[in-house]
Amino acid sequence: MAKYTDKKAGKYVMKMLAGLNSEDNPALMNMWSDNFDRWFACDGYRAYRLNRKPADVVEAPLHGRKGYDEIHVKIETMFNEEYIENVVEVPYVMADIVAASKDKTDCVIDLGDDYPAVNAKYLRDALELLPDGKLYCQDNLRRMVSPVYVKSDNGIALILPVRRENKFRWTKRR
Repeated sequence: MAKYTDKKAGKYVMKMLAGLNSEDNPALMNMWSDNFDRWFACDGYRAYRLNRKPADVVEAPLHGRKGYDEIHVKIETMFNEEYIENVVEVPYVMADIVAASKDKTDCVIDLGDDYPAVNAKYLRDALELLPDGKLYCQDNLRRMVSPVYVKSDNGIALILPVRRENKFRWTKRR
């Protein structure tokens, strides 16, 4: 089994940040640390909170940018215990995620009737970055519009769900 390394984390974070056009929303798309020396990276659709700074990451200056405090505090809040502990484990098959991530027209994977649909490439990257991680989603009525989490001893990734018509009808747990 693959292991988490700071070098691999740096590779995934830089790959994510390199694909961004910072003109779109520069306050949202970046990497920063909090007061607990945890490192956050976000591109607007997925975010990572890593327990250590990834290797070879070029940190952009964030302070003084308009909206920095407000947006980054909101992202950090998505990793608070009240969100990441009220979850249910999502069963998955890695081969299905890899296959869906290669689809050129629609790289979305539906995780099942009781679970959201997410971008398969983002999910594959998160599971490769945190190979010892497990997949979770909210265990409440907001499950289909809440992030999917990959939780590991090395950090947490969150991936925002993708809207699907069949998911809007989901109103209660089974």
